[in-house]
Amino acid sequence: MDRKRYLFSIYLWALSSIALIPWISIQYQKSINCDVAWLSICVKRIISGLSLSEGCFDTNPPLSVLIYAPFVFLAETFSIKAHDAIFWGTLGIIILFVIITYRTLKSLNIFSDNERFLIALGSLCSLTIIPAIHFAERDHFIAITLLPFILTQLCITYKHHVPRVMLYFTLIIGAIALLIKPHFGLIPAFIFIHRAIKNKTIIGVIKSPDFIILSLFSIGYIGIIWIFFQDFITVILPDVLRFYLNYNDPRLVYLYTKIYAIMTGGILVMAIFTPQKDRRDILSIITLCSLLALTIFFIQMKGFTYHRLPFYAVLFPLGIVIFYDILKRKLNAQTKTRSILLMHIFIALIFASSYAFSPLRADYPTHKDYEKNKLIDYINKHCTQPCSYFMTYENMDITSQLAFYSGHTYATRFPAFWFQPAFDGHVPTATNNKYTESLDQAQKRYAQYIIDDFKAMDPSLLLILRYAEGVPTNFAERFAVNAPELIDILSTYEPIGQFSIDRAYFYRDTKYDFEYIITWDVYKKDTGTIESNK
Repeated sequence: MDRKRYLFSIYLWALSSIALIPWISIQYQKSINCDVAWLSICVKRIISGLSLSEGCFDTNPPLSVLIYAPFVFLAETFSIKAHDAIFWGTLGIIILFVIITYRTLKSLNIFSDNERFLIALGSLCSLTIIPAIHFAERDHFIAITLLPFILTQLCITYKHHVPRVMLYFTLIIGAIALLIKPHFGLIPAFIFIHRAIKNKTIIGVIKSPDFIILSLFSIGYIGIIWIFFQDFITVILPDVLRFYLNYNDPRLVYLYTKIYAIMTGGILVMAIFTPQKDRRDILSIITLCSLLALTIFFIQMKGFTYHRLPFYAVLFPLGIVIFYDILKRKLNAQTKTRSILLMHIFIALIFASSYAFSPLRADYPTHKDYEKNKLIDYINKHCTQPCSYFMTYENMDITSQLAFYSGHTYATRFPAFWFQPAFDGHVPTATNNKYTESLDQAQKRYAQYIIDDFKAMDPSLLLILRYAEGVPTNFAERFAVNAPELIDILSTYEPIGQFSIDRAYFYRDTKYDFEYIITWDVYKKDTGTIESNK
C-alpha cells in the first residue's frame, strides 16, 4: 500500500471513529441486560463449587455461562467493576475480529482497498451500534466471530494464503463461539459440502484445518459436559426439552423470517449477477450463509431480537459491498474524486442506517440507575447483612440486574420460573404420556429445588410480586404443590408490608416505557415490623 493510500485509510478510520463516539459514550453508561447479568452471577456460583443444576438452572448449555468467566476474572484481577470489564472486554474482542476480517479479506484478493474498508466498517457497526441493549449477549459473541470464520473457511476452500497464527486463532475462537449454540454448525457444514463439491474430494475436507478444529472442539466440548456438567444432560436438558422448548410465539418469528428472507433473496440475486466469477461465487456463498443464520433464528422459534444478531453481522457488511459495487459501476466512479466522494457517501449511509435501525436510547437505564434506586434502597434497609433475598417477577428482567449490581445473594438457582407456563397448562406437549414423571411429580421436584435454595442461601427477605391488584400472591400454593416443607419454611417469614414502584423506571426508552405500577408483598424472617412504601 502506497503512502497516500495508507494515509487515506487512516483518515477514513479516524472519521469513522468520530462517528462511533456517540455510541460509545451512551453504550458505556447503559446497564447490562438481564441475561448477561444472570450468567455473570452463574460464573461466580460455578467457581464457588456449585454444580450447574444447583447454582444456575439455565435453559442454555454450559458454554453460555463459561464465556463470561474471562470478564469475571478480569474484574476480580484488576479490581474493576464487572460491567466495565464486560463492556471494554467485549469492545476489545470486536475490534480484534474486525481487524481479522479486514486482513482475511485481503487474503481473498477479490476486493479493493475501499471495499475491504466498507465491509470492515459494516462489520464494526453491526457488532456495536446494531446490538444496542443486547450488547455482550451470547449470540453477540457468535456474531463477532461468524463473518471472519466464514471468510477464513472460504480462504481454505479457494486456497488463498492466510497467516498461520491468524488462521488458527480465528478457527479456534470461532469454533468455541459456534459451540455456544451448536446449531450454528449448519454454517460451516454448508461450507464443507460446498468445498467437497468444488474440489471434488471428501478426504481433502476431512484433512482441512477448519474441519479438524471444529471436530476436535465439538468432541472436547461433549467430553467436558459429560465429565464436569453431567447434570446438564441428566437434569436440566430433559426439562428444557419438555417445559421450555415448545413454549413460543411463532407469529413474530414467521414475520421476521419472511421479511429478512425476501431481503436476503434480493441480495443473493444481486450477488449472482456480479460480473467476476470468483467474486460472484464468494458473495453468493456468504449470502447463503446469512440465510442459514436466519434459518437458525427460525429454528429457535423464540423471536428474541438478539437471536438475529449473527444474521445481521453477515448480511449488513455483505449488502454494503454489493450496493457499493453496483453504484460504482453505474456511476462509473473510476476517477479519484468520484471514488473519494462515493466512499464518504457510504460511510455516512452506514452510520445513518445503523443509528436509524438501532437508536441510541439515551434515556435507557444506566449502571447508576440500578446501583441506586428506591427498590434496592428498600432491600438494603430491610435485608439482614450480608444480604440474601428472594424475589419474584414476570421474567428475569429487573431481578437479575438488581442482584448483579448490588452484589447481594439472589437466593434461587432460577433466572426466572421458565417452567411455570408448562405447569399452568400452556405447553400441551409437557403432559405427553412418553414422560415417566408426571406433571405433579415435576412440580414437587421444582418445589424441592426452591426448598434447597432457601436452606442453602437462607434469604432474610422475600419479595413476592402481586399478579392481581390488591390481592397478595399465594406463593406456596402456586409453586409448592404437595410440598409441605416449603410451606413450613415460608411460615417462618412475617409480612412487613408492601413495596410499589413504577415499572417504567427500569424500561425507559423501550416499548414498555409507560406507567405501570408493580407491587411486591414483603416478608422478613423473625420480625414483627410492619412498614409500607409506595
